[in-house]
Amino acid sequence: MKNLFKSHAVYFFKNKILISLVTILLLCSFSVAPFFLNNSLLYNYNWIIYFIIFSIVVLLSLVLCYFFLVSTRKNQYDQLLNSLYSNSRKIFISKYVYLVTIFAILSLFISIITTLFMLIIFKNNIYNFLYFLAILFINFIVFNSFFWIFTLFSSFSKKLIYKNMVNATLAISVISIPIFTKTFSNKDRHNIRFSELSKIVEVSKNNKNQDYYVSKNAFVNKNKFYVSFDLVNAFYFSSISIFKKIFIKNYDPTKVLNSKFSNYVINSVIENKKWNNNNDYFIYDLETKPIVSYKNNELLELINNEIYVKNIDLDAINNIRNLINKLEWDKLVLSSKEIDLIEILSGKNNKIIQYLRRDWKYLLNNNVQLQNLIINKFGLEFWNLLNDFYDVYSFNAYLNIDIKNANFYFEKDVKTNDEYDFANKINDIDKEYLKKHFANFINDKVFFNNNKSTRFYVNLIDFQKVFNNINNQLDWENFIEENATSLNNINRILTDIYSFSNEFNTIEKIKLLSNSSITKYYKDILTPILELDPSLNLIYTFLLLLIISITIPLTIFRSIKGEI
Repeated sequence: MKNLFKSHAVYFFKNKILISLVTILLLCSFSVAPFFLNNSLLYNYNWIIYFIIFSIVVLLSLVLCYFFLVSTRKNQYDQLLNSLYSNSRKIFISKYVYLVTIFAILSLFISIITTLFMLIIFKNNIYNFLYFLAILFINFIVFNSFFWIFTLFSSFSKKLIYKNMVNATLAISVISIPIFTKTFSNKDRHNIRFSELSKIVEVSKNNKNQDYYVSKNAFVNKNKFYVSFDLVNAFYFSSISIFKKIFIKNYDPTKVLNSKFSNYVINSVIENKKWNNNNDYFIYDLETKPIVSYKNNELLELINNEIYVKNIDLDAINNIRNLINKLEWDKLVLSSKEIDLIEILSGKNNKIIQYLRRDWKYLLNNNVQLQNLIINKFGLEFWNLLNDFYDVYSFNAYLNIDIKNANFYFEKDVKTNDEYDFANKINDIDKEYLKKHFANFINDKVFFNNNKSTRFYVNLIDFQKVFNNINNQLDWENFIEENATSLNNINRILTDIYSFSNEFNTIEKIKLLSNSSITKYYKDILTPILELDPSLNLIYTFLLLLIISITIPLTIFRSIKGEI
């Protein structure tokens, strides 16, 4: 047996084509790197990691089987061995043991490469070594399985061309079927359907933050999973299961998109949530780190990077401070630098600054340290600008930035921390705007603030045909005050106002602010649970290994008869 091993080693290392193919396949193991190092690929295409490893092992098995069991007859290597040892069974066993030894070394390399890239992302986990052992062991199982399968199939014909065709077709089928199955799978991987998934941050009085996932119109999906057999998952079940133990401690559930090419799915549990009215609540999109969770030094860095470094000069700061204490900001009299400064402060094309503006009052509440940090780093003038814009004159900013067709209006990317309740009173900012700025009574005319260069008006007589008890500005303010207790009432009033529009002038419809706590709107929360893909099933693995175990004695039996 020792001499046979030496002969196999000489044959292996002198075969340049074989060495080249093995080297290329080993180098292919580095292609798993992007699927660990890129979060999007890791979260949604992690199945491809195991598909790559599986394909490499199958091809290694095919190559080694071909060069040691098929092509040896053509190059007379088998004839040489038979003349020296005259024991075909012993020669076959020596080839198998030698190839298993070679593959053990190759598999060790593949497993180390895979585990090293995994360790770059997931460190200090007790399951890391188990993951390495699982990859190593399963690669060994896959190699042996396909070695016996290729050997068995090649024994059904004496002609080399048919042996090669059968094994090549088998290898291509084994590799291509899993990828096609995944690509064209129509299975529904969501147990809950939802829309507009958001994140609510609950801030308790002791400044402990808790995140909750909420959605509009969440409901249980009645469609059943369509589970398909997956050859890759059947083999690598243990590795994928162990990786879940590693992954679950570090993953972000918002990044798992239930892709077809992921071994993991996010299933959710709908739970009724009793919100604590003594705490504060803020709603954010999934991609943004909540501003209310920032530490003071992080807020300082954010203000510096997103506002202060944007070519702001002292003259612009002083001019804007003088402007924002006025109800109307005339864009025509401002310089380009001053216009840019207003747009920077209002968060145009900058979602994080929109959140900063929205949550500014909360951030500064009982936070003198943040105020002092801003003053010390940027100066008193800059602090006054921020606080005037975001707090002191926030109503003026609302009139000029948030009302449609205002001079500095733009569509916002962030939600308010409230929702709409038609039975609830309207927002105080809306009430102030409707009372004193939306309609103005001057002599016998009623002007409507259309946020345009020309203001649209109707005669008081025509106005009184709809609102017969209103004669002047004071009557109008009292009328709004009486109806402000209900958003539904205000909407009816606005509908009547819009009826004054004609073909020449149109009263722009205003979008009122939300007027109810998000905790009244969102009664349920979604608790995400990371689960294995339905195609990962231990029964599939058991059945697969059972089928393969049948091929081994059949192959051995044919080798004893000299048919291999």
